[in-house]
Order: sequence, then C-alpha cells, then structure tokens
Amino acid sequence: MVEPGSFRTGLFGGSSASAETAVYADTVGPTRRMIETSNGVQPGDPAKAAAAILTALDAPRVPLRLPLGSDAVDAITDHLDGVRANITAWEKIARDTAIDA
Repeated sequence: MVEPGSFRTGLFGGSSASAETAVYADTVGPTRRMIETSNGVQPGDPAKAAAAILTALDAPRVPLRLPLGSDAVDAITDHLDGVRANITAWEKIARDTAIDA
C-alpha cells in the first residue's frame, strides 16, 4: 500500500469544488483551505515517488506499507505514537482479561 503525502501534481489545481457550506465549515473547512492554498507548493516530487515505488517493488521484501514523503512519515509516526500511548495507558486493564486459573 502506497501511503503518499502531498505531492506536486495537478490534483489541487483547476478543480471545481462545491460551494462552501457553513454547517461543514468546522469539519471540511480546514481541508478546503489546505487544497486552495497548497497547489504548486506541495513538498513531494512525483518523479521521486515513482522511483521509490519501483525500488520497493524490486526489493527482496516488498513493504506492506510504503509511506512517501516526510509529511506522510510524520503523520503515520504521530498516529503510531498516539496508539502506543493509548495502549500503554490501558495496558494493565487490557492484559488483565485472561480467565483465572
């Protein structure tokens, strides 16, 4: 699975978005603004991403997940850190569910 960050492609350019709706301003608004302001300034190079994918496909052990771009790696590791913190906070209770012998 390729998990790309933000790459400088035509994805954010020239799109016709629906009109902004006030009821979604808090949830969708930040994503809408990111798309409106990010075109042409994304940090990822699509050619380097393609090369990275080909390198991964030729590897002796193809990765199950291939994050591409520093922003993707940061987002995934931040998520994993949050999962680890949650598990650590609840570990005693989680482990204490075995049938008593």
